[in-house]
Amino acid sequence: MYFKNIYDNKIEKMRLEREIEGLRFVEFLKELKDNLEKTYDEISTLKGSDLSVRIVKTERIKQRILELKKEVSNLERKLKY
Repeated sequence: MYFKNIYDNKIEKMRLEREIEGLRFVEFLKELKDNLEKTYDEISTLKGSDLSVRIVKTERIKQRILELKKEVSNLERKLKY
C-alpha cells in the first residue's frame, strides 16, 4: 500500500508538471499573437517613403519569428516528454 501511494504521488506530480507546461505554452502563444499583431500594426502604419525603415523592421520581424519558432519547438518537445 505504501509503495502504491508513492507511485500514485509520482504519477500525479508528473501530470501536474505537464499541465503547467501546457498552460505556459498557451500563455506563450497568446503573447506571441499579441506581439505579431503589434508588429503588423507598426508595419502597416509606415509610409511608402519609409522603405528603408520598413526593410529594417521586416528583418527584425523575420529574426524574431525564427527565435519564436525555436521557442515553440522547444516547448513542444518538452510537452511530448
